[in-house]
Amino acid sequence: MCWVCIALPFTSAAQIDDHLTLNDTLVVKLTGHTQVRIIGESMLEIIAWTGADSLKNVFINDLNAALSKSESKQLPVKIFYLIHPNGNRRLKMKQEEYADEAFELSKEVYSMTENLPKHELNLFDLRSGILMQFYVNDTTALKEIADLNLLTAINFALANKKEVKRSYRYDIAQRLDGFTEVKKYRTRYETIEMTPVAGITLVGNVPAPIVGASLHYSYRNKYNQDIFKTGIKMSGYFFTDFSGGKFNKVYSNTGYDLFFLVNANPRSKNSFSYGLEGGFIAKSPKSDGVFTGNPGHFGFLLEYKGFQYSFGFIHYSKQHGIPTIGIKLPF
Repeated sequence: MCWVCIALPFTSAAQIDDHLTLNDTLVVKLTGHTQVRIIGESMLEIIAWTGADSLKNVFINDLNAALSKSESKQLPVKIFYLIHPNGNRRLKMKQEEYADEAFELSKEVYSMTENLPKHELNLFDLRSGILMQFYVNDTTALKEIADLNLLTAINFALANKKEVKRSYRYDIAQRLDGFTEVKKYRTRYETIEMTPVAGITLVGNVPAPIVGASLHYSYRNKYNQDIFKTGIKMSGYFFTDFSGGKFNKVYSNTGYDLFFLVNANPRSKNSFSYGLEGGFIAKSPKSDGVFTGNPGHFGFLLEYKGFQYSFGFIHYSKQHGIPTIGIKLPF
């Protein structure tokens, strides 16, 4: 089969692979194993793009001209073709023996899973920020790519706009009578989870290990990234008494908090979330708790790669409050 995809922002070679980024991908499968990929920031931007065919044709013409002048006549392993808004065009080729390519196991596994052919041709339109990738086994596939009408494929996706915009990848295949849908990729949007809580909090100048549980609801986008998360936590605070130079007792209190977190950038895998928490601390029924009454607990939360950092205070009255700094481990 032959595939086609359309891509938007690009800052590195790794970002053109939809398994590594949170871009959207339109895939058109043709005959044989040739594949052309278009990966973009937004499906709506992809299906609204009208320059695919003209840029593709310019690229194929320039590539054929360059190959006809080369001594080996062999298609390079990688090709990078840039079209500048001022009309300048640049073609760069990398042969199989080039040594500056770092080995990435995840990328190789993905390539094998997707049956990506050996040769990778990348076309960057610097005016629109769109990248087109072509995967081919040899030069005979270039004619099939040249004959492909990308606008027709994009219009097929446009006719299914509702389904397309909800997907981060949409695969279609060319048939004798047009195109047909192959597969759409999306994830669940909502989850309810219960996870353990463990960490340590500095209450004033006293460290207190924390153990508990969290029940939370997450609303996620089609890339399976949290948009926001809210829930309730129950945390046990444990304090040790080492007075007199010896261990005397463990005191504990239980805290109950509501929290709300918002993802700063739901399109990034390396984003962080921030939010607030608030509740109260109650004395544990089986011990002499450090805190008397039910003091309020309020704080600011920052979550990154599963680690949750809290900055807050325990409030007794307008005149009495204890600052807290804590960290909770990912589960």
